[in-house]
Amino acid sequence: MHGDVFNVGPGEVVLLGDFKQNINLPLEIDQESYQFFENQPITCLSVVAHSCNYYRIHVKRVYTLLSRCLTHTTGFVLKCLKLIFAQPEFRGISHATWWSDGGPNFRNKEFVYALLSNERQFINGCTFSVNYFTPSYGKSEVDSCFGFFSRLMIVAPPEQGIESLNELLTFLEDQTNEYKNADQENQKKYKFFKIKCARLPQKAKKLEIQNFKKSLCFMKQDGMLVTSPVSAADESEKVFSPFSFKVETVANKIKTSTAVDESKKVFDNVVQNQLETLQKQLRTK
Repeated sequence: MHGDVFNVGPGEVVLLGDFKQNINLPLEIDQESYQFFENQPITCLSVVAHSCNYYRIHVKRVYTLLSRCLTHTTGFVLKCLKLIFAQPEFRGISHATWWSDGGPNFRNKEFVYALLSNERQFINGCTFSVNYFTPSYGKSEVDSCFGFFSRLMIVAPPEQGIESLNELLTFLEDQTNEYKNADQENQKKYKFFKIKCARLPQKAKKLEIQNFKKSLCFMKQDGMLVTSPVSAADESEKVFSPFSFKVETVANKIKTSTAVDESKKVFDNVVQNQLETLQKQLRTK
């Protein structure tokens, strides 16, 4: 993985993705114990992206997607990746290298097929290779990001707490706004998105392959599937096989958090402001 990041060139991106254990809302400080109340979960998926511009300046950005959808299926992950690739800084990317742990959300035949298939390219004009860390790899860059976000929520929470998804999004944006990249555009290092998921596919195409779990690296070459037990493998370690799929039914039942998008106090403030405006108008008559 470190070699991929170090050698990333113009038109390429290296992605590292992972789910954080759900963030729970509301975050409110108990004035006596200074502990946080935790109730309603929010999904948090972060993707660290390493790239370089045509001046060969290395750029690292962190994309974090927050959602009330608690269904962490492949369909949900792919929906999140589509949103990330829709950002303007991904224009001109022709190859993406994916890295993640071996959790079932990522290491499955549906995910690999979706990224490698040319039948209907996941991202137009962009090819992929898919890699997984060994079980003993330990913490990744994404874990460091989650640790950073957790510290922010402990050290710098607003006095009124964080009660809704929108408040969480605004809080994280405000706290990370000063972090910028040294690239020409000086763009933000951290980007946050709210994603909804009203529907997931009932069926999906899955890679047809033997001994799937024995491989940690997947790519395509001359229309063939190429697998190997490690990334950057020797030719003798690579296995070539036909790139084929089968359609199967997949889990698509959506579980939604009871957390709210917008806090009730926001609507109370709107009503209060409208009431005060009306009272002022009546007094001037």
